[in-house]
Amino acid sequence: MSKPFSAADAKCTWDLLMGAGSEKLRVNTRKTWYLNIDRVTTNGDYEVTFHLKRPQPALLSLLASGWSPVYPCHASCLRFSWSASADWRSISLSTSGLQ
Repeated sequence: MSKPFSAADAKCTWDLLMGAGSEKLRVNTRKTWYLNIDRVTTNGDYEVTFHLKRPQPALLSLLASGWSPVYPCHASCLRFSWSASADWRSISLSTSGLQ
């Protein structure tokens, strides 16, 4: 049975991308995108707040783009391989190759 995404997944994702979490990425090409984010806090199960170091109106566009996915952090022990077509609505997540 799969677990739904929650605010905790969003917080975990940005902690991971900003290097603030216990898990680390081998290569993090997006860390510089989020340098203005001071921290992310959860407000219940369905809401997060991004605390910024200074105003950044363009952050809303970045978060709404296809370049800011939220990862299912409750499954962080899995190795994922992502594949996407030119149509952003066709994204598949595979756990093939698990040992």
